[in-house]
Amino acid sequence: MNTDRFRDAGAQGMQRRTILKGAGAALAIGSIAAAGSNAYALDQRTEAEVPPGHNAIVIGAGFAGITAARELRARGLNPLVLEASGRIGGRTHTETFAGKQIELGGAWFHPGQQLVMAELKRYGIPLVADGDGLALANAWFNSPNGPLKVDPAEAFGRVSELYAMMFDGSAQYFANPLNPLETESALRLLDKLSLADRVNQLTGLSALDKAWALSAGGGYSGGLASYGGLTALAQWWALGGGDAAGWGQLTGQRGQSGMLGLAKAMLADAKATLVLNAPVAAVSDNGKSVSVVTKSGRTYTAPVVVVAVPANVWKNIKFAPGLPQAHADATREGIGVPNVSKLWLHVRSDAGPFYAQAGEGLNYIASISPHSALSDGHLMIAFSDNPAFDPNNIAAIKEGIAKISPAKVDVVKVAAHRWHSDPYALGGWALRKPNQLFRQLPAIQRGYGRIAFASGDTASGWNGFVDGAIESAKRAVDQAAALI
Repeated sequence: MNTDRFRDAGAQGMQRRTILKGAGAALAIGSIAAAGSNAYALDQRTEAEVPPGHNAIVIGAGFAGITAARELRARGLNPLVLEASGRIGGRTHTETFAGKQIELGGAWFHPGQQLVMAELKRYGIPLVADGDGLALANAWFNSPNGPLKVDPAEAFGRVSELYAMMFDGSAQYFANPLNPLETESALRLLDKLSLADRVNQLTGLSALDKAWALSAGGGYSGGLASYGGLTALAQWWALGGGDAAGWGQLTGQRGQSGMLGLAKAMLADAKATLVLNAPVAAVSDNGKSVSVVTKSGRTYTAPVVVVAVPANVWKNIKFAPGLPQAHADATREGIGVPNVSKLWLHVRSDAGPFYAQAGEGLNYIASISPHSALSDGHLMIAFSDNPAFDPNNIAAIKEGIAKISPAKVDVVKVAAHRWHSDPYALGGWALRKPNQLFRQLPAIQRGYGRIAFASGDTASGWNGFVDGAIESAKRAVDQAAALI
C-alpha cells in the first residue's frame, strides 16, 4: 500500500494506492502494546461515574465523534461521549508490533485534505513518510495463468494507465470533487455503474489488462469490482488531483504521532466526559430531548445527540421514531466495504522485500507489501478479502501468500483486525455502491429531529477518510447547535 520508491513518480504512486485496503478487538499472535501519545489527559469514566450536567451526547469516539465533541464544546456545550469499544479511534487503530508503530485501520493523509492538515497544524503533529522506502527485490501480479513475475516500475506504470482509462472524464463530472452533486447531470448516468461495469466498457484491453483492472477495482470494494461504484473511486481520483502522482499521495504520508496521537489531542481539547465499553442499544427523540440507552440498561438524556458511528452499524441501534428512509437504506445496504481484514506480518523470505497481489475475488491474502526492515526479516502489510480469514491460523496465511507468490515465506508473528466482524464497524472504509450517491446524498446528511449524524461514510468530499469524518462532524454540530 505504501512502501516502495520506484523510478517513475506515477508508478510509485500507483504502487502505494494499488494495495490500499482499508483499515472486534485486534487479533494478534505475539505481543502488541498500545501506542500513541500519553501527553493528553482525558476525562474517562465508567457508566456509573458519569456526572450530571451534560447537554449534548455523542455516540462513538472515532474521528467524527471526537471532532463533534470538540466542536460542541466550542459552542459552549458540555458533551458526553459514549464509545462502544474499549478504545478511541473508530476505524483507525494504532498499535505497536515488532517494535514498530503500526496502524491496523486507516493510516494516511493527503496534502489536499485541508481539514486534516489544519488539525495536524493545530496540534503540532508533523507529517512523515510511511515505511522505510525499501526497494522491491521481487514483485508478482495476478494473471490468468497464476502469479506473474513483473518489473515493478513497468507493472505499476501500466496500472497507472489503466486507472487513467477507468476515470477518464472525471475532471468534468467531478469538476468540484468536494461537492459531487454540483455536476448532477453528468454524474447521474455514471452513478449506476460499478467498477466492473466500467472496466467492461473499456475497449482494446488485453486479458492481462482486464485482470489487473478488475483486481484494482476489487481491492477497494471488498474483493469484487462489482461491489463498488465507479463514481465513488473516481471521486477519490479527482480529489487526489486526477493523476497517478496525486493518487499515490493518498497513501504516502502519516502523522508522526500515529492516528491515536491525533485522536487524543482532539479529544482532550473537547474536555468531554468519555465512557468506554458503553455500546448504545436505543436512541429515542420525544421532540424536547433525546434519551440514549446503553446495553447495560443505563439511560442518559440531553437536548441533542450526535450519532457518530459507521453507517453500517445504525441498524443495530433501535431508533424511535425509526430512521429516515435514506439512513435506513444506507445501513441495510452498507457503505463500509465488506470482508476486510488488515494484517501486519513479521516475515522472513528468500525473496527479500517483495510485493504480490491476487486477482479479483474473496482472496485469503489479497495483497502483501513490504513496509520496513527488521533485524530478523521484514515488516509487511497484507489484506484479506475473505470473510473466513483467521489471523491465528498462520498455516492458512502462508498458504494464502503462496497462492499469489512463489516466494518462500516464514511468518513469524501476525497482528490483524477483522473489520467486517468488528461489531462496532461491520466493515472497512466507506466506498459507495452503484446508485447510492444521488439516492442518499444529501438526505443522509440531514439532521433528524434532535438527532444529527456524523460519519466519514456520509461526507460530501473525502468520503471514507478522516477528513470526511471531520467534515461530517462539523455539519452535524451546526445542526445540533441550532436546536439549543
